[in-house]
Amino acid sequence: MRRLPGILLTCVIVMVIAAALVLGGLRYLLPQINEYRPQIEQKLSQMTGATVRIGEISGRWQGFGPALTLRDLTVTAPDADISAEKIDLSLDIWRTLFRFQVSFRDLTFWHMKLDYKQPLSSDGSSIETDDAMSGLWLERFDNFDLRDSEIRFLTPSGDPATLLVSRLSWLNQSKRHRAQGEISLSSVNNPRGWLQVRLDLRDVNGLLDEGTVYLQADDIDMTPWFSRWLRDNTGLNKAGFSLAGWMTVEKGTITRGLVRLNSGEADWLVGKDTHTLEVQDLLVQMRRQGEGWLFNIPDLLNLKTDGQQWPEGSLSLLYIPPSAKYGGNPHLRIRANDIELARLSSIVPTFSFLTNDIVKAWQEREPSGLIRDFALDITPAAPENLELDVSWQDVSWKAREELPSVSHFSGVLRGGQARGILRFALDDSVLDYRPMFTAPLAVSESRGQVQWNNTDGNFSLWSDNLDLQSGALRANGNFRYQHDKDRPPSLGILGGVTLTDAGEAWRYFPVPLMGEFLSEYLTQALIAGKAENATVIFQGNPADFPFRKNEGQFQIWVPLRDATFKYDQEWPALINMDADLNFHNQGLWISAQEAKLGEATARNLKADIPDFMVERLYIQSDIEGKGESLGKYFDQTPMKSSIGNTLEQLKIGGEVKGDLKLEIPLNFNEMVRATGHVNLKNNDIDVVPLGSTLKGVSGQFRFDNGDLESDRITAHWFGQPLNIRFTTKENPSDFAVNIDLDGNWQMKGIDGIPAAIKQHVTGSFPWTGVVNIALPQKGEMSYTVDLEGQTGKLTSSTLPAVRRWAAESGTLNVHATGTEHTLKAGGTVGKSFSVLTDWRLGDILTLNGAAIVPGTKVPEKVTPDVISIALPPISGEEWVGALAVAGQNHQQPASLKLPGNIDISAPYADFAGQRWNQVKLRIHPQENGWLLSSDSQELRGDIRIPASGPWQASIDYLYYNPESIQNALPESQRNQTTKTDYRVGSWPAVTLRCEACWVSGLNIGTVNAKVWPENNSLVLDAATVKNSASELTLSGRWDAGPEPLSHFKGQFKGPVFDNMAAYFGVLVPITGSPFNVDFDLSWRDVPWSPDVATLNGIISTSLGKGAIERMGGGNAGKLLRLVSFDALLRKLQLDFTDTFSNDFVFDSIRGKGVIKDGILKTTDTRVDGLMADISFSGSVYLVERRIDMSVVVTPELSATVGVATAFVVNPIAGAAVFVASKVLGPLWSKISVIRYHLSGSLEEPKIDEVLRQLKETRE
Repeated sequence: MRRLPGILLTCVIVMVIAAALVLGGLRYLLPQINEYRPQIEQKLSQMTGATVRIGEISGRWQGFGPALTLRDLTVTAPDADISAEKIDLSLDIWRTLFRFQVSFRDLTFWHMKLDYKQPLSSDGSSIETDDAMSGLWLERFDNFDLRDSEIRFLTPSGDPATLLVSRLSWLNQSKRHRAQGEISLSSVNNPRGWLQVRLDLRDVNGLLDEGTVYLQADDIDMTPWFSRWLRDNTGLNKAGFSLAGWMTVEKGTITRGLVRLNSGEADWLVGKDTHTLEVQDLLVQMRRQGEGWLFNIPDLLNLKTDGQQWPEGSLSLLYIPPSAKYGGNPHLRIRANDIELARLSSIVPTFSFLTNDIVKAWQEREPSGLIRDFALDITPAAPENLELDVSWQDVSWKAREELPSVSHFSGVLRGGQARGILRFALDDSVLDYRPMFTAPLAVSESRGQVQWNNTDGNFSLWSDNLDLQSGALRANGNFRYQHDKDRPPSLGILGGVTLTDAGEAWRYFPVPLMGEFLSEYLTQALIAGKAENATVIFQGNPADFPFRKNEGQFQIWVPLRDATFKYDQEWPALINMDADLNFHNQGLWISAQEAKLGEATARNLKADIPDFMVERLYIQSDIEGKGESLGKYFDQTPMKSSIGNTLEQLKIGGEVKGDLKLEIPLNFNEMVRATGHVNLKNNDIDVVPLGSTLKGVSGQFRFDNGDLESDRITAHWFGQPLNIRFTTKENPSDFAVNIDLDGNWQMKGIDGIPAAIKQHVTGSFPWTGVVNIALPQKGEMSYTVDLEGQTGKLTSSTLPAVRRWAAESGTLNVHATGTEHTLKAGGTVGKSFSVLTDWRLGDILTLNGAAIVPGTKVPEKVTPDVISIALPPISGEEWVGALAVAGQNHQQPASLKLPGNIDISAPYADFAGQRWNQVKLRIHPQENGWLLSSDSQELRGDIRIPASGPWQASIDYLYYNPESIQNALPESQRNQTTKTDYRVGSWPAVTLRCEACWVSGLNIGTVNAKVWPENNSLVLDAATVKNSASELTLSGRWDAGPEPLSHFKGQFKGPVFDNMAAYFGVLVPITGSPFNVDFDLSWRDVPWSPDVATLNGIISTSLGKGAIERMGGGNAGKLLRLVSFDALLRKLQLDFTDTFSNDFVFDSIRGKGVIKDGILKTTDTRVDGLMADISFSGSVYLVERRIDMSVVVTPELSATVGVATAFVVNPIAGAAVFVASKVLGPLWSKISVIRYHLSGSLEEPKIDEVLRQLKETRE
């Protein structure tokens, strides 16, 4: 390419000289010059080293000289090819001769095509010219024209381009060179765009070293002039501008310039995004400064990037070419102000001096914000000498690689690599420094100043005042980093931190420094809290962190207050904790005087991570709180299935103390180990499976995860002392709780047993028990209970049945199985009874049914809603007290529901002197009481047992026969006296009404009575026995005990004596006599079995008018024999046959007997008969059954005597009436008094007449 101008010049010179030499001959030779064309081509090719071809040469002589026309000229060279359709060349030979310089009158190139084979560089200097070429065009050619020519070349982008020269005129005048023309740059993108060129240059000290160049273009396509690098990186689509430019040349150098971009627009692609640059009246100033160039854009307001207008800023660039000052390297100085970074983002890829990595980093960070002032002095080849002074406002960028993102970042940076200072401010900023921090930091305010110094290989970086406020964090402090030559680096940090919400602390953990496990752990652990004046200390080589050999110090002291610390995700958090956190080198130590475990309290808490690499947290603490609180706490832990379920079944009340130790792996792949002790002191424990409460529990148990083991624990159960030992075992399928119990209970102190029962049952009850509970991982819990007790030490002074049962049974064995909702309990009471109960558990404890049977075989099932009690033959006197005690109001709690019926059966029961066969009782609850129904052989009826007050007995049928017991006994056991020590103080008060009462085979009628206990006595008040023939009213008292006393008084009366006797099935000789018997009797025995030897009292008898018929045998005779009255009458009949042959009529029979110790005495018993009066005096010995009595018969009775009505009741009166009615005869008219003496046994009395006194004698 460099040889091209020489080739042209040689061709021209040769032709000119040749033309001059043969000037004379030219006139004749020029028309034939074409014949010498091959020689000319060969010569030119040899001279130029290029291949020259000329299609045709024509010449002619003009007046000014020769004129040549060359057609189809082609020059082929390695760098370029030249062709021209025609070249008009006219030599002004005269001017040439005069000037001794070739002077062309006309030099015009038509349709010349110049094709450069190498691309131009971005500075346009690829085509080099030499001095000869310059002299040819600027000195040899005084003028030349180009018409419709083309210059083809490769643009810096690599695309072919053609410079179309429509017209260009060049004029060289002495040392002034002027040119004017119009050219157009055509490419594959835009074939249009004309550029007007004007220049005026002078040769002062050299060629073209003074002058001005002016360019003007309208809508010119600048795309070809961008380099291939720009095209490849931006995807440039269009770049069209209208511009005008001035360039000033002084001393052969461009010294200044001015470009005015009137309008224009460029668009390009970056990735898939289209960007635009719009220019409107933008001024670019250039001037040479020293050896460099200063470029200045005074106003950037006329720029728009992607439709966004630039702020009113400026930009200056000083380029200093390589110089000794800068080590032979170029140097740049850049000054700018008010540059919006976001506007640069789209045009940065157009900067050819930037590498792909820089452009990519800029695009990924997407910086924004305002550069207020920017000053940069840099030698690219020596960046260590960089000097920078920049201030910015609200700068933001996205994170990339290790550089965090930031927003609203303002500051000032001054200095270079050797020294400098940075002052910064963050306001409402977001700092994204992941993965250093887990999440972006919301910085509300931060201020600071950082300085550095780097001299002689000694580097130091420090700050004396850094302040940061981010959300809940406020930090301030200083640091110094020192790295001297040949010495390890050292970092010192001293800071203070205030944290208003520890739950936000995770945002500020430096994860790479703390380690991922520790950071993640503390993130989950710190839930809430606050810290003031926390201290951060770091001193040492950062490479030695965490100073395992104590070669440095790292410490963060955090006085955390009112904190919530969730030390494990499966364990409940510690709340309301005032703790001191001490991060020291490779570990963390936490201590707190007190913290809350739910509602429980942890004291003297220590939580340590001795080594972050080991990833183990050790927690130990004393614990105290309500038992319920501890239960709730463990329910929220992995120990819920073990100690949690245990405490759910054993609900502890009251204050509980203990200690807890936890070993927690921080990698979350291993199980937490929990150990500790629980101390109980006077606590209450609700044993849920048993539905019972242990009180005053004291002792200790320990746990190791799910395994629990206790020492001896003392308690009170039902008010009695209890010893407990228990263990638990965590099995693969369930959690087992084993409890051993034992106690020696005093009956009088057992709570839950009604006071009435404790009044009657005393003694001690030693027992042992085992409770096994299985808590499965799935499904219902189950348990078994085994109890064994000794009943031999129980007794009762008032309930013989209980005393006998306790003595005979010996042992009590209970076995129970159940679940959370059901319970079946059964057992044996010695060899006496077996029991089975079925319970439904819940808020209301329900007894579904129970069965009690004799013997040792436990029943297999129960009858729903029935308590079935099958008793062996029993003594009713012994059990009636127990029944009475059971029937008292025991305040059944609302949480207990019993079956609706209680069935009691026995083969027979001996009570009140009678054997009651096939006893069947049913008891079922009613409102405010119970109803006892009997459907036995001798008793049918109901007894209403109210919650309080006397029992109300309504008997439909009662059959009472005191002889039934004796008849049931073997012959050898009859009449054997057995003393029973009755304790009737526990018997109930009863209001009785019996509709059909039978006594010894006699229907005595309707009975109404009230009986109630008084101390150890039964009181009978206003009892009545009524039937159609008589009425009995009775009151009395039975003092029971070892020496019982029965005392009764009352009245027996009726309108007709013989009707009353007939009602009871007795035929008596007394007829038509009303009767009335008053009595007041007592004896030493039970009421139904009088002891005659101890009989005492008074009997008063009064019978009204009646008659004594002739007597026969039978019951009437037995009654009369009681006082041998029948023997007396037989004697009178023998003596006075005529007189006593008919009935004995009387007006009355009256008498009074006093009984003492079984001896009846009377002195005034009198029969007032119609024919005689009979009076008796003497004694009847009831025990010995003998009589000793005097009888006086007085005849000639003038008045009518009434018939005694108390014959049956008073045997003396009955005998007197009977004698009078049978023996009085006509003798009475002759006899005044007859005396008899009755003696002997009652069965065969002896009657002797003692005195017979006649009237005459008397007279």
